[in-house]
This record gives sequence, structure tokens and C-alpha cells, in this order.
Amino acid sequence: MPGELDPVVAIAENLRRLRVRRGFSIERLAERSGVGRSTISDVERGRKTPTINVVARLAAALGVPFTTLLDGRIAQVAVLRAPDVRRACTVELDGVTRTPLVPRGLETVPTTPFYALQLPTGAHHAGTVHAPGTIENVLVAEGAVEVETGGERHALSAGDAIVFGGDRPHVYRNASDHPALLYVVLS
Repeated sequence: MPGELDPVVAIAENLRRLRVRRGFSIERLAERSGVGRSTISDVERGRKTPTINVVARLAAALGVPFTTLLDGRIAQVAVLRAPDVRRACTVELDGVTRTPLVPRGLETVPTTPFYALQLPTGAHHAGTVHAPGTIENVLVAEGAVEVETGGERHALSAGDAIVFGGDRPHVYRNASDHPALLYVVLS
């Protein structure tokens, strides 16, 4: 498939990128994972195909899902200009506007969706219940809202944020006198 990396290359690139991002040396990752230093080095160089057990141990030590190391998509660079944001797949329902902040024509769906959610005064939006394990990160950029999740209600003002399991029902409400703008990131 176009845009896919060879699995050995994908694991090598993802392992090195995540190890460096976390500030781990090969020695530290070896210590945390129980995988030999030379094995990690060989995997990162694409010289050795790791077993499923090795991939699982490395992923656990890095604090990422197993599949993160297997992701074979080539990272794309996409610049999103203001006019494209306004045209990009905006959905409006009951006055609530949901805009994915992804440029049109991107070949692969981002693994971390990012949305702008605009709630006019008095509006409410029942969020989509996502796949098990999904985490929803929300930042209130403007206005004030109430987020209901897990049977609890949380009042948030501009600058406040909330993180919760997006795999259960949740509702956003704007009970204020001003429109609200939220940024939502799913992971």
C-alpha cells in the first residue's frame, strides 16, 4: 500500500523516535524493558526483526500501546492555513459547529484527531462515544462550559482543561451568556 513502510523499518523508526522523545538511552530502555542492549540497537538499525514478546516489552517500557511500534505509516507534513480550516469538513448540528483541524487531501487520517468545537449560548453537544481506551483532552479557549462524563458535571472556564475517557458517554453544555470555543484532542 502506498505510504506504508516495511514493518522492520517501521518498528526501527518508531522505536528510535519514541526512545529519544522520552530521553532514554539504549541502556535505560534495556534496563526498563528487560530486552538486551544489543537487541535494541539491532532493532533500531533494522538489522533484526523483533519477536512479538520483544515488541510488547519495549512498548510497555516506553509507555505506549503495542501497535504504536508497529505503525507503518509515513509521517506527513501538512500546513493548515486559515482559509482551509474554515472549509475543512465542518459539521453544524443544532447550532454546534465541529471542525476537524486537518487539511483536505491528507492521505491518511491522523492518529490523533484534533477538533475545534464551537458552542453558542445555550447549546449542548453529546460527544461521540469513541473506541475503548480513547482519551479525550479538552481545552476551553473561550467562554465557559459544563462537561458531563461518568455521571459527574465539571464547570470549566476559559483556560481550563479536562481529560477523561472518551469511550463513555459525555456531553458539552454552554450555559453561559457567551459563545464557547473548545479544542478537543483524541488519543
